[in-house]
Amino acid sequence: MEMETSAKANTVPQVVKWMHEQVVLAHLDLAEFKRVYTENDEDLELLNTAGQLFFVRLYHLYRWSFIQALGRVIYPKKSNVKGGPRANASLDHLVQESIGLPFEDRIRLLKREADGIWEPMKLIRDRMIAHSDLELALSETTSEMRAETVDIERIFTLAGECIKLFYLHYENGCKVSYGDTLHPPGAALMLKYLKIGKEAHDAEELALYGPL
Repeated sequence: MEMETSAKANTVPQVVKWMHEQVVLAHLDLAEFKRVYTENDEDLELLNTAGQLFFVRLYHLYRWSFIQALGRVIYPKKSNVKGGPRANASLDHLVQESIGLPFEDRIRLLKREADGIWEPMKLIRDRMIAHSDLELALSETTSEMRAETVDIERIFTLAGECIKLFYLHYENGCKVSYGDTLHPPGAALMLKYLKIGKEAHDAEELALYGPL
């Protein structure tokens, strides 16, 4: 029994491994989002002329998805549901796992920063995604109802830093980067072929109808 306890104490907790995978996926999705909704004026013009309605809808779906994912990251360690309390894979759970470890104070600071950034987005999750708040639906959206990409990315980054603390402690390193360098060029290829298609369409119209 002592050997089993000792082995468990020297292993990265399963909740950390699972959250590690989820944060990697979140960073990959965010990288795709940023590639599609770029600050490049030429690419934005391409989206507006080649499929404006589709890309507007995709933009909102992406952001709603990010806020839902962040809500799960910020959840308390346990939720009271039918059948009794259920554990959550969240930053609060990671804080509990860190109690007594050398980086406990550091992970608490990271979580506190994440909680502060999340607060404005919590209003969106609670009043616009979890249900349709009638008062809000019938009024103008206030400046408090915001979800900036930089804030979304920061919370995912903070979650990754919390996870890395466990890997540094137990395995002296984190094997997977949270950057977008490993991401396949899905959005980049989509924009490339969309541009090719748009140019072919414009050339065909020019041949048929001449210059406007």
